[in-house]
Amino acid sequence: MAVKFGTSGLRGLSSELVGSVSALYATAFARFLLEKNLVGTGGRVVIARDFRQSSPEIAATVMAALTRAGLTPIDCGTIPTPALALYGAAVNAGGIMITGSHIPADRNGIKFYRPATELFLERNFATLPSQALAGMRVGVYQHSTVARDMMVKVFEHFGATVFPLGRSEQFIPVDTEAVSEQTVALLAEWTDELALDTIVSTDGDGDRPLVIDDKGRQINGDVLGVLKDAGGSTDNATARRWQWTISLWKNQGLNSAQAEAVAKNDDERVAARVMQRYEERLAAYQAVDFD
Repeated sequence: MAVKFGTSGLRGLSSELVGSVSALYATAFARFLLEKNLVGTGGRVVIARDFRQSSPEIAATVMAALTRAGLTPIDCGTIPTPALALYGAAVNAGGIMITGSHIPADRNGIKFYRPATELFLERNFATLPSQALAGMRVGVYQHSTVARDMMVKVFEHFGATVFPLGRSEQFIPVDTEAVSEQTVALLAEWTDELALDTIVSTDGDGDRPLVIDDKGRQINGDVLGVLKDAGGSTDNATARRWQWTISLWKNQGLNSAQAEAVAKNDDERVAARVMQRYEERLAAYQAVDFD
């Protein structure tokens, strides 16, 4: 699997990203920032990573390449992707996030951010009154997301009784748009056992939410609604099946045309056409898919 660049940045097998490949892309990004006068010589680039085993080595390689290119890397450690982007905007710095998001642990990725006038906890604290969730029992499925401790702080700030759940020191690839049956069952069990009003989580780099209601059911997001609309189906199970298939293709770096070419049956060919319509709608609204 060769590394590929798409809507989620650069992705590929961890073994392919470690070393010269990540250095070359970081160098190209540095030259882009300098040539476009987005930063000057010595300008700052903030760097963060997820908990994948390969992420620290890739981050070190990227920072070394930026230094050689004449920029100043700032190591922000393991923080969510939105936090890195927000911090970079606050200090007018470029940004690089080392993460494969929800894809399997043997793969990784690199996301690049230009300086923009676009900090994480403060922004979230400002969304509701401080005790807006007082009396609620909120589970936080922590697994290996870099947002796990911040989510606890945010919901405690709003007055909820928070239950941290399922923390793991080994990386777990959680796809919030295609949650496994085993995970769904586990979340439902926690909801019932602890009488929770909701369980919240995110993917590995903290930029896609997962929300479970008080019955242990996942609250479907906007993407599922778009899939149902684009595919002409009002059946949740059908839309979910398309979603699983499309998510797998996207993890492989395929677009809709490539997906249709490898479709194994009529159902997958329908999914490929749904994927095409989804891509067209994103383009029509100048939207970005952060999968």
